[in-house]
Amino acid sequence: MLFRSTAVATGACGSGGTYTIALSAASEATRAVTVKQKDSANNTSSASTALTWTYDATAPAAPSITTPASSPLATNLNSFTVAGACETAANVRLSGDATANVTCAAGAYSFSITKSGNQSYSFSVDQVDLAGNASSQTGPVTWIRDTIAPSAPVITSPSAPVINSANTLAISGTCEAAATMNLSGDRK
Repeated sequence: MLFRSTAVATGACGSGGTYTIALSAASEATRAVTVKQKDSANNTSSASTALTWTYDATAPAAPSITTPASSPLATNLNSFTVAGACETAANVRLSGDATANVTCAAGAYSFSITKSGNQSYSFSVDQVDLAGNASSQTGPVTWIRDTIAPSAPVITSPSAPVINSANTLAISGTCEAAATMNLSGDRK
């Protein structure tokens, strides 16, 4: 076997017309090797087509999650996207409350997840490079799917009707935690 025109390993062709030559590498790199054969009369063939071998034992970095921008994310939609950056050509794997695989293209991946239940869902991603090295996981990110409208808020203070001499009025009551309150009506 030749590496840069220098013999790096030898072997014999068996009686069945096949051979196996083992090659080892001390460091990670991409190498191109060719094979020549020499017959019993000492005639040497031309080189085979080059075979490129990349020795890669290093796990890729964990993929990033850029979508959603924050977690947990609450929506009233039927679908949710997990997307981010990855190692081009790596297999990006989604795990958690849904599983899927996608090949990283141009340094990016995207999963569109559809769920019908109103509940909390969690997802993580990792990636496996072409050599089979797996990254650590990124995540989880949490999607809270909520399509149920909250109950009407209750005004607990002041009691109606309000008649006073102040030009401001503070209204208090009960509501769904973390909801945004909107006051509407006459503001004359």
